[in-house]
Amino acid sequence: MKPSALFSSTWASTAATPSEHHLGGGNGRDPAVLMSSAQVDRMRRYVESGFPEECCGVLIGVREASLVRISDVICAANIAEGDRRRRYQVAWEALFTAYRQAEAAGRTVIGVFHSHPDGTDSPSDIDTHEALDDFLYVIVPMGEGIAGSPRAWRFADGGFVPGDLVIEGV
Repeated sequence: MKPSALFSSTWASTAATPSEHHLGGGNGRDPAVLMSSAQVDRMRRYVESGFPEECCGVLIGVREASLVRISDVICAANIAEGDRRRRYQVAWEALFTAYRQAEAAGRTVIGVFHSHPDGTDSPSDIDTHEALDDFLYVIVPMGEGIAGSPRAWRFADGGFVPGDLVIEGV
């Protein structure tokens, strides 16, 4: 059973004022995802430390007109049963902590990140099967234990839609 009651939709459309510059996602409709280079570096270091297993964490942020701004990256234990080189499950304690932290800061849990030790940056069949509608997924590909460039995805209508990941401070 998917814990969809725990997750809020943050991708719902909001009208942008004419003066706002639209940073569209990979399909031209979705908002861009904005992360700092420090947040990306934190994710990359974390997934490298857990190689060859998939590593994961929670993304907290806010939706601002035409973009999703990530404010916090919370690294979490992978508690998946079975082969953790092919699947992940964010530890419930980390997820609940993230929700409390987000609420206290006036933000929301936007999505999750996880690594792919096989080097791919696209969602796997397992990712598709376990995904939640209107939730952000950032995948960090791994190559021989070195983290590559992360890629943003949103799950909608039974499939993943690519999004633009904009990294500030690069």
